[in-house]
Amino acid sequence: MEIQVIVADYNSCNAYIVSEGKSCVVVDVGFDSKPIFEYVKSEGLHIEAVLLTHGHPDHVHVAKDFSDRGVPVYITEVDFEMPKNEFFGLRLKDGFKVFKPTFIDKDVYKFGDIEVRVIHTPGHTKGGVCYLIGDFLFSGDTLFKGNVGRSDLYGGCEKTLRTTLKGLVGVQQDYQVLPGHGEQTSIFHERKYNVFTK
Repeated sequence: MEIQVIVADYNSCNAYIVSEGKSCVVVDVGFDSKPIFEYVKSEGLHIEAVLLTHGHPDHVHVAKDFSDRGVPVYITEVDFEMPKNEFFGLRLKDGFKVFKPTFIDKDVYKFGDIEVRVIHTPGHTKGGVCYLIGDFLFSGDTLFKGNVGRSDLYGGCEKTLRTTLKGLVGVQQDYQVLPGHGEQTSIFHERKYNVFTK
C-alpha cells in the first residue's frame, strides 16, 4: 500500500491518496483538486472513491470536481448539510453529489483492492468519522499530533469529543495516525503525551 499526502496551500489541509495496485481512494480533498488528479494520472491510478472525514469546507471544498467525473463521494448523512453553511467566511459555490451518505460505525467497505473500516468519531462534528486502512488511521480533525480538533464550532461537543478520544487511544494496536492537518503521529504516542486524550 502506498500513501501520498498533498497539503493544501490554504489552511494546510492534508489530502491523502491511498493506493493498492492501480486502485486508490482519496481521503479528504481540500481546496485544490488539480494536484490530486495530476498525481493519480502520473501513477496510472483509478480513483475508486473519495472518503470525507467530516463536512467542514476545508476538507470538502472541491468534492464536486470528483463527483462531476463520476467518482463516488462518501460522507455521513449528518455532516452532508454542513458545507452548505458558511464556515469561517467560506461557503461552497456548488454542492456535490454523494454516492451513499450514511456510514454505519464499524462497517467495512472494499474499494478495488483497498479495505476501509469506518469509525464514527463525533465531537469535532456530529457526523465525523475516521477511516482505518491497514495500519493507518485517517483521523480528520478528531486527533492531531499533540492536539485534538476544536469542539466549539457548530456540531461540536467537548464531552463527546473526549469520549471519542478515549476510545481511539484505548485500542491495543499502535496504529499510525494521519491527521487532517499537521504531522503524522501514532496511537501510543498520543496515549502517552497528548493531555487532551486523558
